[in-house]
Amino acid sequence: EEYLFIVFKTEHMFEPETLAMIQRITEWLERFEYSYTDDQGNKRTKHIIDSVLSITNARRMVGSAGMLEIEPIMPQIPKTKDEALRAKKLLLENPFYENNVISADGKTTGIVAYVKNIPDDQYYRTVLVESTREYLEEEKSKLPYPIDGFYIGGIPVLKSDLVDMQRQDSNRFAVTAILLVIIVLFLFFRNLQGIYLPMLTVVFALLWTFAFMSYICLLY
Repeated sequence: EEYLFIVFKTEHMFEPETLAMIQRITEWLERFEYSYTDDQGNKRTKHIIDSVLSITNARRMVGSAGMLEIEPIMPQIPKTKDEALRAKKLLLENPFYENNVISADGKTTGIVAYVKNIPDDQYYRTVLVESTREYLEEEKSKLPYPIDGFYIGGIPVLKSDLVDMQRQDSNRFAVTAILLVIIVLFLFFRNLQGIYLPMLTVVFALLWTFAFMSYICLLY
């Protein structure tokens, strides 16, 4: 499955402000919608998050009258220290959550968002990752104490960042290649005509090549 994983660390994990922030992030991810333009030029939105798991919506199984019931570990954000310690104890006693969504010392937690795969769209991951980073910075600024993070990972982050790095590398390579060609042409011809005439030929050839590629993509 494709997922987005958000991690941060704090000494105040079970303070009401931190837990309220985690709940807001969880609910924001659950509601997240991807806006796009369809082939007819109409603005549309698509829900791209299947589900979200965090310590504020974690559930546990409880035996009752010979039956198993599933109930939330935190029905609401703890308001007292005793309620927070009880929630922490229940989370760390559960092997499914310990070291998966919360560390054994209770100071590091993760939020996992399971993302739908859209095969015919290459931009939804970038939109999701950039929007999430912006939202996390907003939430971080609301806390009265510092936290270590946020760090995000998963396939959407990997693919989005790889596209950005490839774009940056392509730009650097293009500028470097052009400068190198200009230097070589100057060393060979020692005049401006010997530089700009070959460069114009190359530029027009590239423009026609990219135009032809775009035309083919539109056809198929």
